[in-house]
Amino acid sequence: MATAPFIYYSYQGSQFTSQSFEQALLYAGFRISRDGHSRATEKAFIECLWRSVKRKCVYLNPSTYGQYLYQKLYAYFT
Repeated sequence: MATAPFIYYSYQGSQFTSQSFEQALLYAGFRISRDGHSRATEKAFIECLWRSVKRKCVYLNPSTYGQYLYQKLYAYFT
């Protein structure tokens, strides 16, 4: 049986900050973490990086074996 993560990270969109959604997370034992208010351009670099990683590495090498994906990501970044 898989275990749930302890921290739920989300943006500050209304769908993630509603009282009912937050209560459900807290009831399930999650701690809630959100990014701070910032300009959209501050996240552009990392979002572009992960989009490239997914398109050029992850999607081209699908695997359910974690070690294989780790090796592919290691090779991509080195």
